[in-house]
Amino acid sequence: DLHSFPTRRSSDLHIGGRGPAWLIVLASPVLCTALFQDDFSWNDPLGWLAHVAFFVLVCAALVELLHHLQVTHRKLLDSESRLLEADRRKNEFLAMLAHELRNPLASILNIAPILGRRAYEPSTVRQMSGVLLRQASHLARLVDDLLDVARITRGKIELRPQSLVVQEVIEHALEGARPLIAARQQSVAFDPPAQPLKVDADPVRLTQVVGNLLSNAAKFSPDGARIQVTAAQVEGTVQIRVRDEGAGIDAQVLPHVFDLFVQGDQSLDRSQGGLGIGLTIAKRLVELHDGRIEARSDGPGRGSEFTIVLYMEIGRASCRERV
Repeated sequence: DLHSFPTRRSSDLHIGGRGPAWLIVLASPVLCTALFQDDFSWNDPLGWLAHVAFFVLVCAALVELLHHLQVTHRKLLDSESRLLEADRRKNEFLAMLAHELRNPLASILNIAPILGRRAYEPSTVRQMSGVLLRQASHLARLVDDLLDVARITRGKIELRPQSLVVQEVIEHALEGARPLIAARQQSVAFDPPAQPLKVDADPVRLTQVVGNLLSNAAKFSPDGARIQVTAAQVEGTVQIRVRDEGAGIDAQVLPHVFDLFVQGDQSLDRSQGGLGIGLTIAKRLVELHDGRIEARSDGPGRGSEFTIVLYMEIGRASCRERV
């Protein structure tokens, strides 16, 4: 029964396995000769060696077969665990997607029929139109994120690199994230460096990356919190840091924070919202620019810091268009 094979961890006491089995195989002929020497004919040493060799070969084949089955079984268990985890994340993502789509759709479906029933004051119409516009924009952002994930998983991201100033990219990202930050009465501190920091990158995609980090910081920080953004040159690289005073990241979640559909709080009534794909998109876009992105946190309730590292001269060949 394959399920009877024990799975071992590094902390387990290793009292079995391939090594002890081989020791028993090699020791068995000697033990048999010592215990049953009267049954052996020492006048025919070649015959005795032939029997020993046959015995060792048969036992060796059994040892290696069982070892292979055990290793295969362990790999199957690991694969099953990963598939179950992926299926769980997919189901949680579908539930979150339905929840995120339901709220703006409910507002649109409630307001649209009312506008067609009777005439309203211009101020009321403007107010209702503003709600419709905000909810439609929210839906558009969700759809854009989903399309980006589809392009990333299929390798269909298109980059248009050009020489740009990092400070300008950060300013554009701040403009896009300012409504969310203002709604939560938060503040952003950005002290641009004295000298322009230039990289070869896609301005739209790099702005999207910084914007995702700013939105993530705003969502997971309390009202009135402070977000700090810095940019500096470090040993031939440009490093953009986004630091918040928010919920922080648990040590068990930190290694998987860039995985697809991962969020610290998976409940449907969570206040942060979002689909849990913004950091995944940010990581992949940075990697397409031959850079890297890192996450650091001292634990829950102690904030988090995300760092984008880009080479100052990437080269258009390595940052080529991907269609």
